[in-house]
Amino acid sequence: MVNGGQFDSYFKLVLYHEALDYLREMQRRREREISLDAVPPAEWDKLSMVEQYPSDSFIFSSHGYDLHINNELVAEAFASLPQDEQSIFNSPFCFWI
Repeated sequence: MVNGGQFDSYFKLVLYHEALDYLREMQRRREREISLDAVPPAEWDKLSMVEQYPSDSFIFSSHGYDLHINNELVAEAFASLPQDEQSIFNSPFCFWI
């Protein structure tokens, strides 16, 4: 049978070690995590994501390839080109542009 004093000291020991674990975890987080205010603007792109939907771009197809244009003015200019000139830009050899 365990008397009250032994249980009390065991309970205090368990709580003490839990507090130590908590403090170690908080110290580890402080060392590894940084505030978003401390992130330089050049690094912001690595922390963000831009969702793109098919409805956000204009698609022109030619020779089995799709050309996705996200800018409306560029898409209008491309649409105003004759079909044979559009096919030059939509060829697989021109995707480096």
